[in-house]
Amino acid sequence: MFKFVKLEDCLPPCASFGYFYSMSPTSRQKPREPKRVRIPGKRALNKAEKLRRIKEAARHLFLSQGFDDTTTRAIADRADVALGTLFTYASNKRDLLFLVGNDMLEEMSRAATENIRPHLSVMRNLLDAFRPLYTFFKTQPKLSRLILRELVFYDSGKQAERAIATRMEMISVVTAIIENAIEKGEIVSKADPKQIGWIIFSIYQAEIRFWLREDKLNVDDGLDQLRRALLLCFSGMKLTRPKRNWRS
Repeated sequence: MFKFVKLEDCLPPCASFGYFYSMSPTSRQKPREPKRVRIPGKRALNKAEKLRRIKEAARHLFLSQGFDDTTTRAIADRADVALGTLFTYASNKRDLLFLVGNDMLEEMSRAATENIRPHLSVMRNLLDAFRPLYTFFKTQPKLSRLILRELVFYDSGKQAERAIATRMEMISVVTAIIENAIEKGEIVSKADPKQIGWIIFSIYQAEIRFWLREDKLNVDDGLDQLRRALLLCFSGMKLTRPKRNWRS
């Protein structure tokens, strides 16, 4: 069981704020009364149908024509919606790409959270947390390459904000895994767990991009390469005193 804890400082100063998962047990809560089911009206159904068509059109064109050669007008025409309607769901073409992938990425992030267990080793928890992402990227390699490429430097737009929030949630999960390992005595470090979590996630980002270059993707091979990189991170390297200033 995990509980949300407000994190004022989850990432380095260059990053935004977010939430992290506390791996400490939560108190037993009384069962909530079931919520009333509200049947969506005609307007809501029409809106959902337009969104579905926009997602399908954007996905088809991005994969068949490529991101650079696809235009917002072409997406609107294929989805049979006005161009203005298109921009009520996404701010620009890049935002439409995130719109296509956000639901799946958020689902994988939730799956990563459900996979971790406080009694398992830090390495097992990290690999179990990242496995759903590797599995998703294997099933959608071309789309994944586009999303990861466009997400590196761009964070503006309605859907880009969702993608950034999902990434921050994953960093928070990694941070919680590290804090749990320190609390158990599995890791001994004077470094800030949040900084360690950030470094581990940065290693994952490099490894997943390198892995996605392969023609035939194997999830276990990708996770094994990630494990090797994380082992190097955990074992560390001792910097001997150089004869000259190490900054030179």
